[in-house]
Amino acid sequence: MTEKTQKLKPHKLPDEIRRTIAEHPVFVEVVEECLATDEFVEQFQRLYNVSLPRKSSNPLVDMVDETTGFKESQTWEFLSHFVPFVHRWIWLPLHSEGKL
Repeated sequence: MTEKTQKLKPHKLPDEIRRTIAEHPVFVEVVEECLATDEFVEQFQRLYNVSLPRKSSNPLVDMVDETTGFKESQTWEFLSHFVPFVHRWIWLPLHSEGKL
């Protein structure tokens, strides 16, 4: 499990998605694979106007973002949209066709 998906708070997700995570652990792998696909993430961010925390070349900026909670809150905001999107448009069609 990656750092991005470890930070996912299941209690903030709809019950249907929480059940999917509990009953089908492979769903987390599907989310991770989607997160690893840069073009998929870029287009999702563009369409939904949410983004993952910025990656700064300045360690001081990263420290401030981490300390203030900005990085974590931005990650939550992104995942609260991304995970349901993956569930609806990737997981459900593949699962219903028996491909997962």
